[in-house]
Amino acid sequence: MLEKDRVVAFDGAAHSAGIVPGMRRGGVLTLVPDAVIRERDLTREAELVRGVAFALLQFTPHVVLAEESVVLADVSASLRLFGGIRPLRRRARHRKCMNGSRCLPPSVRGSSCPTGSSTQKPCCSRRGA
Repeated sequence: MLEKDRVVAFDGAAHSAGIVPGMRRGGVLTLVPDAVIRERDLTREAELVRGVAFALLQFTPHVVLAEESVVLADVSASLRLFGGIRPLRRRARHRKCMNGSRCLPPSVRGSSCPTGSSTQKPCCSRRGA
């Protein structure tokens, strides 16, 4: 994915081919002539973030859109209902949207923080959801 003609995101196959952040379009096409290159779409990204927020409302009413592409969800009151943080993460990860696709794309990451004040600082654990 390009923003202002420079690579900002790529998949594992692109990484294996030598694509790196900041590379220009021409460099990408030199390494991978048949690469599928897309421009960053901020509107689409915002829709995806809102979709994630709506999907998380199944697990808690405390969902907030924060910084760029960040959704915060306080699930502390829901942990017992869903059997703990790991089962809750697993259910959230496999939640289906109305169109049948997964609401949480593979690139979504989850973080666990012991208190609300921890959201102001880096969280204590950072793992994939």
